[in-house]
Amino acid sequence: MTKGNRRKFRIPFQCLAFEKEVRTYTEILRQLRLDERSMLERINVPEVYYSHAEDGIIVMENLKMSGFSVLDKTKGAMEHAMTHSAVNVLLNSRHPGLDLPACRKVLRQLALFHAYTFHFIEKFGTDAFKEHHPEFIHDRWWPPSETGDYVDVMYSEMYQVMASITEEFSDDADLSRRVAAIGEAEFLRRIHAVTPPSEEGFNCLIHGDAWVNNFLFRQQSELTHHLLLPIITVCCTIRTIYSADGDIRILDFQLVRRARPTVDLAYFLASSLIPETRRRHLDNLLSDYYRTLADSLNSLGYDAGELYPYTSLKTDFKECYIFGIVSGLMHAQVKV
Repeated sequence: MTKGNRRKFRIPFQCLAFEKEVRTYTEILRQLRLDERSMLERINVPEVYYSHAEDGIIVMENLKMSGFSVLDKTKGAMEHAMTHSAVNVLLNSRHPGLDLPACRKVLRQLALFHAYTFHFIEKFGTDAFKEHHPEFIHDRWWPPSETGDYVDVMYSEMYQVMASITEEFSDDADLSRRVAAIGEAEFLRRIHAVTPPSEEGFNCLIHGDAWVNNFLFRQQSELTHHLLLPIITVCCTIRTIYSADGDIRILDFQLVRRARPTVDLAYFLASSLIPETRRRHLDNLLSDYYRTLADSLNSLGYDAGELYPYTSLKTDFKECYIFGIVSGLMHAQVKV
């Protein structure tokens, strides 16, 4: 990589983002594939043919040739705007959100990744893993770089955006008051309280950037003409997804780190679903996720109910959801 490119990507290099991605593909996921006989199901990631962490290079299969693509996040925005409140429109103008089948596929893949990487660390030994893979051990979403802790700057900006939106556009006066009462300093404190690993709870490797753009889906073209109806245009793109296994691929492992799995859940569910879907189906989605996590852990010889009860997951999720609020704001194209 040229010096000019290194300057351009200096923060990812300083934060070991490229090294983490290369090691995730070439060491952790590769080892998991060797152990997949004891696993419930394979994690769906692209094949990697060449990588070089120092230069930030990864050569992988062209998933587009197999029919995979990023979901079209622009379709449905107008229809969504016509039927939802101003706050929800502002926070979801960038993409209308995944439908339930697509969301369940993502959560299943996250559950597999969380269960298998927990097992990977257990086999490695937690202390040995920390020593051998220090790039995955840090308490922040992005560790501070030589250029400063710009993530805290972003968190502060997200709080200011949230406070402005709720004050000006929310129909819920109590919500606006509660947001203002938290204050910027307390908002940052709560975020930093949930991003580190749990001291005594369940930890694994998390994806760290689990939003809709980092999951590719394969479309079933023969159903397209039957499903592109005016009354369902909000979800028309997503409703062309295969129902068979293997129709989703996970990308972008630059922010992988050891933490509670509910950090990923909060990030994904806040950034990639429309509020109406989340309100209606949140409990069922968490239950679906936990079922896959528990089944995977049990297949590896653990007692999931003892190791990480569902009640603990729900408690962790509630605590981590403030991080989800940040992710939702970060991935929204806010236009006033």
